[in-house]
Amino acid sequence: MYARSITNEKCITTSYNNKNALYLDIKRAIFIYKKRDSAKAKPYRLGTIWKMLDPLLKTMIYYFVFTVIRFNTNVGTLMVGLALIHVLTENLTKGVKQMDFFGLKIERIPTRVIILSDLFDVISNSFIHSITTLLLLLYLDASLWTIPFVPLIFVFSGLTWFAIGKALLPIANRFPDFRKLVSYFSLMMFFISPALYPLSITKGFHRQLCLYNPFSYFSEPTRAIAFGDVSYQLLFPWMWGVIVFTTATLLFHGFWMVDKQRWKWSTWS
Repeated sequence: MYARSITNEKCITTSYNNKNALYLDIKRAIFIYKKRDSAKAKPYRLGTIWKMLDPLLKTMIYYFVFTVIRFNTNVGTLMVGLALIHVLTENLTKGVKQMDFFGLKIERIPTRVIILSDLFDVISNSFIHSITTLLLLLYLDASLWTIPFVPLIFVFSGLTWFAIGKALLPIANRFPDFRKLVSYFSLMMFFISPALYPLSITKGFHRQLCLYNPFSYFSEPTRAIAFGDVSYQLLFPWMWGVIVFTTATLLFHGFWMVDKQRWKWSTWS
């Protein structure tokens, strides 16, 4: 099915049947994706059910805490910010994480399989976060427009932060301590981004910072769709194009570099 030439820097794979090879690669990617989920769920009795329960329970805890302490007059807009911060943290961390093949020999896995498995992971996890958030938003009387748009916004947000993480991966591979800085960056984003509050209550330099923060371009439209918040009117229209172009470019570059990185940084037999 494949002719494969391996060097110390890369693996050149030639397919004899492109259609059948793509089908097999998708199956391999799904296998790796399921193995990744299985490895995460193995220590727990409920297994992969925690994939849905974890974001749901965290959302409900946040909802309870901030309802009790009355931190924000609109709990729904607060839940939007917290859920998107979770998506940011998870996918940015995933982007700078070392490749894991779950026991499979690296030379037997085409690069396309690795790319597809990463995409399956990011999209599925972001979608699940969106569904758990969506259930709470609907309970809080959010607009029905949230049903089609919230999953789309969450998935695109996940891809954006994953793409940024992928761009930082070469640095993290050379300097493992850099991953610690990424975790602190995620924590910093929690406080400087409009997560706990809408963009409209920010002022001065903080607002200017938020206007150039990609997070604002996911949180404010979601709040507008769900509850009619008008903070999105403060955003720069041209930034949408910048975010889409940057995400597409970084994803393309990150996946293009996968083949080189896998042979340089992974253990193979």
